[in-house]
Amino acid sequence: YDWDVANEAIELADKTETGVRKSYWSEIIGPDYIYWAFRFARDAVDEISAGYSYGKPLLFYNDYNEFDPLKKKAIIENLGRSTDEHGSVFSEHLIDGLGFQSH
Repeated sequence: YDWDVANEAIELADKTETGVRKSYWSEIIGPDYIYWAFRFARDAVDEISAGYSYGKPLLFYNDYNEFDPLKKKAIIENLGRSTDEHGSVFSEHLIDGLGFQSH
């Protein structure tokens, strides 16, 4: 099983300083919403999956146009960004993989 925790959250065309797509979540929580989505998803998976024998769902970030070097760089930078308050999606091992859309 897998869970697409964040989908199409990075958008170069928005011309935002962080590259995070303008959305309800980015407006309310800020550009760190991707981190918090993975943090809460990992906590939920760890807590709920403990009682089941089939294992834990894998947590993914899903996006499109990752073949574009600028888009790829923006995704990696955003998932790897740390603040004073917390680590990053990568440094805290909150993500299991990246999904690549091909439609």
